[in-house]
Amino acid sequence: MSNISSIGTTNYLPSLAKGQVSSISGEGSKVISSTSTKVTLSQDAKALANFSNNGISVSLRQMSKPLTSQSQSENSNNINGAVEYKKSISKDDLDKLLLNFGATNEEKNQIHSGLDVNQDGSISHDELLKGISSTLGAGNPLGQTILSIMDRNGDSNGLVNSIEFARITTAFNDEEK
Repeated sequence: MSNISSIGTTNYLPSLAKGQVSSISGEGSKVISSTSTKVTLSQDAKALANFSNNGISVSLRQMSKPLTSQSQSENSNNINGAVEYKKSISKDDLDKLLLNFGATNEEKNQIHSGLDVNQDGSISHDELLKGISSTLGAGNPLGQTILSIMDRNGDSNGLVNSIEFARITTAFNDEEK
C-alpha cells in the first residue's frame, strides 16, 4: 500500500477557524500526562486521524509543484511528493523524537509500549499508523497521551488542530525514511 505524505493544507483541509470539536473524551481512562485535562481533536485533525486509520500517512509539506495529471503521469508510481514508507523507527530514535516534542519518560515508555505491538523493539510504519489512529478512540490511554503531546507543542488549548496533528506525524514519517 502506498502512503501519501504530501497534502497541501490550503487545498485539502477545511478552515481551522471553524471551531468544531469532535466528541472524543474517554471517561475514566488512565492518562499519563502533565495535565488532567482531556485533549480532543478538531474536525480537521479528526480527518487526518481517519487517514491514519485507513492506512494513509499524512505529513505537512510544501509541494514543489501543484498536482496535475501531467505531474502524475511523469512518475506514475509516485504522486507528486508521495513517499512509500517501509522502514521502522528504533526505540532510541523514537525516544529522541518524543523528547523533541517534550514527552516525559513515562509518556515515552507508554507510547513505545503502545506502538510496538509485536514487541520487536522498533515501530513499523503499520504500527505507527495504528497508534496514531488511536487518537480517534474514546478512552484510549495511548491516544490521549499522543494527543497531549500534540497539543502541548501547539497552543495547549485542549484541542488538537490539523497543524498540531500533522507536526508530529511529519516528524514520525521523516524519522522512518
